[in-house]
This record gives sequence, structure tokens and C-alpha cells, in this order.
Amino acid sequence: MAQGDDPGLPGNDPDVAIDGGISLLLAAGAVYGIKKIRQLKP
Repeated sequence: MAQGDDPGLPGNDPDVAIDGGISLLLAAGAVYGIKKIRQLKP
């Protein structure tokens, strides 16, 4: 009776919202990549 709910695997916490940060990093990487590609073309 002393054991509570199973906490599950670390990283599977539905309360942690990391979607905004990841999408921001992906967008910044895409912009940086496009900028670099345009600099390569004469």
C-alpha cells in the first residue's frame, strides 16, 4: 500500500512542454541553413 503510482520512464512527463523550444531551434536552424546556401551561390 505504500507504493504510489508508477512514475514511468524519465522524459515521458506530459506536464513538461518542450515543444516550443524545439520548434524554435528547428526554425532558427532552417533560417541559418538557407542563409548559408544563399551565400554559396554567386
